Amino acid sequence: MVRKLIVDSAVHWVKNYKVDGFRFDLMGLLDTETVLEAYNRCRALNPSVLFIGERWKPYNGTEAYRWYGSTLYDPKPTALLFLTMNSAIW
Repeated sequence: MVRKLIVDSAVHWVKNYKVDGFRFDLMGLLDTETVLEAYNRCRALNPSVLFIGERWKPYNGTEAYRWYGSTLYDPKPTALLFLTMNSAIW
């Protein structure tokens, strides 16, 4: 239900108000599937849409490293930007 709210809200802003980017505080608290679904649906409406988010995530066992693994990154260049304390990772 929360995934639907996040995805539908992002799509609504891109479609109806031509928003071309979002910044998520503590994006690492959201699950990967939700962020990527929202991004992909928004990208279908505007190929240059930008999602920016902090990749901080509190430790909660082995799942805490999910955002740092290769499952998050698309082999093609995308507009997903993850901020760390001292640098940005594309």
